[in-house]
Amino acid sequence: MSEFHVDPSKGVTGRLTVPGDKSISHRALMLGAIADGTTHIEGFLESEDCLATLAALGHLGDQAQAAAAVQDLMKIKPSFSLDFARKQLFYLKRSDQIATYIQGLTNAGVK
Repeated sequence: MSEFHVDPSKGVTGRLTVPGDKSISHRALMLGAIADGTTHIEGFLESEDCLATLAALGHLGDQAQAAAAVQDLMKIKPSFSLDFARKQLFYLKRSDQIATYIQGLTNAGVK
């Protein structure tokens, strides 16, 4: 069996381009939430559950990161709005769930 040694890094920088999908979109939002500075996400998939993650970030108080993701989303889908999000919520039966979701998106800067 081969062995190799890797010294600790002082940090990672660079640019990565991957196709947008649900798992990557979730991870990009979560990694952006714990990163220092502003995170820009290209190719974000605006599925219901990815938008729910974005709404959750708005509720967690990391509004700057959530707002940056919203700005990037608006570049991808300029027609995205709270009205669009409400239409995607057909699967939520309780009005309090819808209100929580919409409030999180509002906190993140969606209009």
